[in-house]
Amino acid sequence: MGAANLPDPQGLALRVGLALGALAGATALFHFVVPANPTTVALSYLLLVLLAATEWGLLEATLLAAAASLAYVAARSHRWPG
Repeated sequence: MGAANLPDPQGLALRVGLALGALAGATALFHFVVPANPTTVALSYLLLVLLAATEWGLLEATLLAAAASLAYVAARSHRWPG
């Protein structure tokens, strides 16, 4: 009954990996290439989460939101440049 509603584990892992890779790329871009203030970084993270929610679904977006929150807090604690 519930087996048809379960996500494909390999597809889920791929989507989460792509989402986390995009987050890492955005973080590296704002840290090393483009000087940005924390508000710009936070809004960029929000756009990534909204894109993941729109394209893939709630689970992927929730995991990305948690990772983005941790990345933002970590960056703020190390005095984000910009």
